[in-house]
This record gives sequence, C-alpha cells and structure tokens, in this order.
Amino acid sequence: MNAGKLNRRIDIEQTSDTRTASGARDETWSAFASSVCAEIKPLSGRELQRARQEQVDITTKITIRFRRGITEAMRVKYIDYGTGRPKYYDIDTVIDVDEAHREIEILCREAK
Repeated sequence: MNAGKLNRRIDIEQTSDTRTASGARDETWSAFASSVCAEIKPLSGRELQRARQEQVDITTKITIRFRRGITEAMRVKYIDYGTGRPKYYDIDTVIDVDEAHREIEILCREAK
C-alpha cells in the first residue's frame, strides 16, 4: 500500500437505535473510527462493470489501512475539501485485500 495515496480523512459511523420519550424509534449515527486516512476513487469503467454485477449502485472505492469491525451496516462520512460539505457513503462491500490484514477496500455508493 502506498501511504501517500491515503490523502483524505474520513469518519466511519455506525448506527444505534434509541427510543424517544413517546416510545418511537430514533436512529442516530455515532463515530466508529474518526479521522481515518483514506484514498477515495470513483470506480473506473471496468471496475464499475465488475462491481455492478453484484450491486447496481456502487460508484466509489475507498481504501484504508486494515481495521477490524467495519461492516456493511456502517457508513462513511467525508468532508469535501472543495465545498466544505459532508458527503455520506453507504457501505456495500468490505474487502480485506488478499486477506493480508494490511488494507481494506470499501465499495460504496453515495447516500441520497
């Protein structure tokens, strides 16, 4: 892994359910891992075709150093340098590259 390519900072968030005073379910997001160094790349044509065979909306690949516990139930938050606004990505697939526990590829789609 080329550490120089990990030039973005992301937060990985997990959801938790709480109940309001009236008993209604309230979903909130909290940090699982903060300020993680990452590479964020739109998928190339070939990668996109391969990813779409499994999931229709996958558009982005995020690469980070290996970290245990990341699941498809989580999301990625990224503050766009250009606009200063947060972008959220729903995680579709988490891949331990070569099962070597060195890097993880997160295939995801931008949340709507």
